[in-house]
Amino acid sequence: MVSETFTASPGDVATRDARFPYAGLRGGIYARKSAYRGAKANRGRSVREQLDAGHADANRHRINVVGEYIDDGRSASRHGADVERDDFERLLRDVEGDALDIVIAWASTRLQRDLAVYVRLRDTCWVNGVLWCYGGKVYDLSNKDDRFRTGLDALLGEREVDEMRDNVLRSLRANAASGKPHGLSPYGYQRVYDTYTRAFVCVAINFEQAEVVREICRRVANGETYLGIARDLNEREVPVPALRWTNDLARD
Repeated sequence: MVSETFTASPGDVATRDARFPYAGLRGGIYARKSAYRGAKANRGRSVREQLDAGHADANRHRINVVGEYIDDGRSASRHGADVERDDFERLLRDVEGDALDIVIAWASTRLQRDLAVYVRLRDTCWVNGVLWCYGGKVYDLSNKDDRFRTGLDALLGEREVDEMRDNVLRSLRANAASGKPHGLSPYGYQRVYDTYTRAFVCVAINFEQAEVVREICRRVANGETYLGIARDLNEREVPVPALRWTNDLARD
């Protein structure tokens, strides 16, 4: 076995196998998904796949995973900034608290899609000597070339989400002009299409979901809390338009 001795870097490991320079570092895996479309069975799948990939990268580099950070159904762009990314904030606190030596993600865009957020995360990791790993590659934020590469990825990610937003807005305007619906049907309603032509006909009440909405309204009127209602709906396995019923979902 070939090894080298050097001044301790993240993880305070003084001697490493030269083939595995990041062995023994304490890693945190971050996974995020903005929103889900389609079958309920797909919900949560993206973050699970990201976590699996993160663990694979950690195993390949012999990094010790000490934490997982998951923001499911949370945007990382400035257009979704009204929704707090709780685990992203927890990740930053752990970086500042010397609980991590390296942050692992599936891609740069999982960490952020906003240049301002990139700078905040970059500087926090830089000051605390914490590395990044995404796409299987490790970046040292104290290295000017790695800062340039990660900064370029951040710019590309921000441009990508801005372009997607422009496309969505154009589609919204086109659908509105032609009288077509856009996006998902509100909970409690469903779209009706012509049996033969598949042309949109109208929006109709989904009676099963509508009864759930009426139940929530009755229970709120009787003084029950949104959190209590959400817990009960989850325990009864009432069909939900998200991963699970939450107090915010019940309120909406």
